[in-house]
Amino acid sequence: MNNDEVTQAIKKFQEMIDTYPDDKHSVHDFKMFLRYFLRIETKDNPLPTLEIMSILKSTKPNVFYYLRQQGKTDVMLEVLTNAPISLEVAKSKLEQYIKP
Repeated sequence: MNNDEVTQAIKKFQEMIDTYPDDKHSVHDFKMFLRYFLRIETKDNPLPTLEIMSILKSTKPNVFYYLRQQGKTDVMLEVLTNAPISLEVAKSKLEQYIKP
């Protein structure tokens, strides 16, 4: 399940989760990351978008809230913020992407 670009994007996301504050000043950076992430082309497996959003909702609830608010005028964010899965399932699936 290894796609180098997806793996690098997941690592970047984990870095952002660890370093960015959970406030409205981080929303732009997460939004730009999501736009980049959705542009990644994969051959065999779908992007782990639901997993990313579930982890974001759990670890950065304020950022998620502001993204959801922006979803009122942005269809991409509306779809992304209304379909999260459980945190445990999300973490498990993301780990499959970054395992060698």
